Amino acid sequence: MEEKKLYPMKIVPREIELPWGVFTHILADLGYEESKIGSGYLAGDNLDDVMETYFERVVGDDNYNFYGRQFPLSVASLDVKNGFSPLTVCPADELASERYDALGKKKLWYVAEARPDATVCIGFKQELDAAKLYEACADGSVMELLHQEPAHKGDFFVIEPGTVHAAKNVKLIEVSEASGLDFAIFGGGSEDFTSEDSLVEALDFINLKPWKDDHEHHHAHADQDRVTRTLEKCDEFAATEIHLSDALHIYTEQFGSFIVYTCLSGEVSFQFRKDGPTGMDTYLLAAGETLLIPAELPDFFIVPIDRSSVLVEATVPPREMEDSYLPEEHEHCDCDHDHCDHCHDE
Repeated sequence: MEEKKLYPMKIVPREIELPWGVFTHILADLGYEESKIGSGYLAGDNLDDVMETYFERVVGDDNYNFYGRQFPLSVASLDVKNGFSPLTVCPADELASERYDALGKKKLWYVAEARPDATVCIGFKQELDAAKLYEACADGSVMELLHQEPAHKGDFFVIEPGTVHAAKNVKLIEVSEASGLDFAIFGGGSEDFTSEDSLVEALDFINLKPWKDDHEHHHAHADQDRVTRTLEKCDEFAATEIHLSDALHIYTEQFGSFIVYTCLSGEVSFQFRKDGPTGMDTYLLAAGETLLIPAELPDFFIVPIDRSSVLVEATVPPREMEDSYLPEEHEHCDCDHDHCDHCHDE
């Protein structure tokens, strides 16, 4: 029987109302939370069902060899309206694997909207010890110990495992490893310290040293003529901001992976060549919508319908296991997007 062809899939977001605002699962394969496909013949299926059926056709050979049937990326939104979001910390991969049989969690926070007094808290102002942190959480003074950064639209923050973080008066797009290991150690709308169990469990992996910004260009002072801006590129994920004023030609094979696009503003058209001799298949993506491009699909074009459209592109670069063999044709493009004429061809 002939296999059905995969296609660009819209993902159904799920909003959760919380005391501090709205958390939205944009793309999730977390066991307790599974995104649904919203378009095409797979509409209504969960993402994990798609992975169970199509395996490496979705994520790419190398990612499948490394992660198995776990879709390796999560995308979420935090719309923080009422005070601070919970003070949270996440473990690294090694500890998460040993203790929880799960992935750890490195994150990117991208500021999609900033309200007056918008702030991101990340790490500590000065070095602490575990006893001082516990006491500060218990008496409510912990927020005074945090390094705080004013947040502006277009800013981004890379949050390493072990780093405490929170935010207020912002809407954030969060790109991260596919893990539910967020330990909320303080706050989130409660007047009392109610996260003692999470704090005790996380104390041995919290980074208690002063926060050091290793990402010097996280503030938005970008050249308005730049089409793409690399937000982060690491083993766990790669994320790029795209200001789409003209069509881009995306060479899928250079990624060696799936690609996820979240439209922040405007509207764009994704165009794929039909199997026949002529014509294009077109998929529209409006602000607030997300599209998953499976790894097996060929190159395509992104065409702005609104010339002020902004996208966040996220993917997971193929990861090589020590005992695996990567054929030459599966190697991924080692570029920074801004200057690559293979991945993005204007």
